[in-house]
Amino acid sequence: MRSDFVCILQLNTSRIARNAETRHTGAMRVYLDDAELAGPISTLSGALEAAREAACQRGRVIVEAAADGSAIPDSDLQHPGQVAVQPRSVQFVSADPRAMVRAALLDAADLLEHARDDHAGVVSAIDAAEVENARVLLERVLGAWSACIATVRDGGTLVGIDLELPVDGEAPATRVARLSTTLIEVKRCLSSQDWAGLSDAVGDDLEGHARGWDAMLRAMSEGLR
Repeated sequence: MRSDFVCILQLNTSRIARNAETRHTGAMRVYLDDAELAGPISTLSGALEAAREAACQRGRVIVEAAADGSAIPDSDLQHPGQVAVQPRSVQFVSADPRAMVRAALLDAADLLEHARDDHAGVVSAIDAAEVENARVLLERVLGAWSACIATVRDGGTLVGIDLELPVDGEAPATRVARLSTTLIEVKRCLSSQDWAGLSDAVGDDLEGHARGWDAMLRAMSEGLR
């Protein structure tokens, strides 16, 4: 998840390809959802600016982008002024940010459910001296928790949630800080091969966080209905 919570996804390009085939002469054609944006627009930078402004006016955010029938690389979106060859047609797709963040929070809660199974798996693997299996499971655990933190921070920022205000009894910012401390301890135990400490940090501490985080993620999602 990128810091601005806008993921550029692979776009179904059939409609875009038809637009490019039939409308490739003259100035660049720029579309937001099903509407063509007014020109003249001649650069990808201009197209991005126009699309963002139009989406903002509708209370939406850009979630997909394609040029001449192909998904635009992240590098071009981050540095549009460095694109050497300008496309003839650019298509943007927008979404309701509240609905998008709500769905992401629910996805994070579901991901956390699977992570809790991996918590138990890590502890069992350590007890059985299956170190490599424990490492594999722990990578999934750390990835899941990182995704949960990013969803709360970036999603909250996108839709204006005050992370200092309590949600289900505790502020999200406080939960993030406490969890981050535990994750640092998990990584320390792994690095120093402190298997007993790692078992406690995952089986007790992370599992304790999981119960509160599940309730918080679902409560935050419900608040965006």
